[in-house]
Amino acid sequence: MPSSGARTDGEGGPRGGLQEQFWVKASDGERVEAMRLYFAGNVKPSANDDAHAVCYADGVRSRLQTFADIDDWAREGFRYWVEDAPPRDVSVFLDSGAFGAFMRGAKLDLGRYCDYIAEHKQALDCYAALDVIGDWEGTKANTDAMVARGLRPIPTYHRGSPWHALDRIAAEFPYIAIGGLAADTSRPGQRPSFSQANIQPFMDEVFLRLERHWPVKVHAFGMISQWALERYPLYSADSATAIVGAGMGRVSRFRRGLLQSSPWFPDDLERTWDGAVADGVGRAGGSAHAGRRRRNIEAVLALEQEMTDLWTAKGVAWS
Repeated sequence: MPSSGARTDGEGGPRGGLQEQFWVKASDGERVEAMRLYFAGNVKPSANDDAHAVCYADGVRSRLQTFADIDDWAREGFRYWVEDAPPRDVSVFLDSGAFGAFMRGAKLDLGRYCDYIAEHKQALDCYAALDVIGDWEGTKANTDAMVARGLRPIPTYHRGSPWHALDRIAAEFPYIAIGGLAADTSRPGQRPSFSQANIQPFMDEVFLRLERHWPVKVHAFGMISQWALERYPLYSADSATAIVGAGMGRVSRFRRGLLQSSPWFPDDLERTWDGAVADGVGRAGGSAHAGRRRRNIEAVLALEQEMTDLWTAKGVAWS
């Protein structure tokens, strides 16, 4: 890999501008793997449909399931995507849900989490280590305990942890995740800010420091902002925007290379004549939830392909 000419700071981390090219392009004839944008969030039935099967029919092939919710709203999702003869062409990312549990003041059991992974490992494409939010040493201990059980989890580096923790996991694991991108863990219950001004300085530093560990796959938890997908060579990311947003009346469209999302308003029907996303148009119950969900899924899949093409052209290609 060409040198960036970056100097180092006191911790030995690279400083300077982000490189234009991060990985060597795949050889001719070598299969290029698409970037994966995982669909997360509560999949609620619409018009009494089998919502998970409908999401699959609408194109969802990458699904993130959160273990912290397995006894609650996610129970049916685990049965469909992981347990009861799940679709064979689906990639399931199992997240522990430690961050959400932390924000609710709940705790997760490491032994139960590991037992579930061991039992259903064949149906899981990948699974995150169980974090201890705000405690990087506790997170390391959990990750080491999972490895000792013969598991190969994806460890997460959280904003606010010491940089040497990032160096350690990037040196030891081929696939890592970045968490805490927007929320302030010192203020549980506070809504996160996904603004570029909030996230970019941190993410710039992360990728400058990861340069020495190429090639390492990186997952961004809870964020598919297009500016970030275009700026950083992420292997995967996840978001609940498409699925949860549909129930909240949001409609996403991918037009002219941009992902656009806006609330549905009554005048949307008059402006677009799009009855598929407009509530109260010839439906029992009046909900176009399923139609909005379908449009949102289509838009995210288009973004996924756009980002795959963009980074392949830049020389970032996984095989």
